[in-house]
Amino acid sequence: MCTPKVGIVENYTVDDWKEDMKQAQAIGIDGFALNCAPERIDNYTPRQLANAYKAAEELDFTVFVSFDFAYWTTGDTEAIIDIVQNYSTSPAQAKYRSVAPPANSSGYRITFTNDTPVCQNSSSPR
Repeated sequence: MCTPKVGIVENYTVDDWKEDMKQAQAIGIDGFALNCAPERIDNYTPRQLANAYKAAEELDFTVFVSFDFAYWTTGDTEAIIDIVQNYSTSPAQAKYRSVAPPANSSGYRITFTNDTPVCQNSSSPR
């Protein structure tokens, strides 16, 4: 796995994603963690996630969303849930024990708990 930044590929097409994925496959990388910011930061995030998943499905490549919590907040919980649910059934979705796990970067800022379905701010640094 490697982590391309969705936030720097505003104008990528499905073919651009496919080219990156083919290059990754050629050197033994079998998947991407798609690091992204919310749509209010990068308005093209939904389009680029869709393009990346479509490309991955066509190439038998694995992908999953990595939420960059330098930008996502607890106010984005519903959007996060929607994204995870939207892509969880994709053939390209990475699975762990049959579940589509989301990932994060800068995750020390947010704490997810088993007791509540929403994320809560964490005061503990990395």
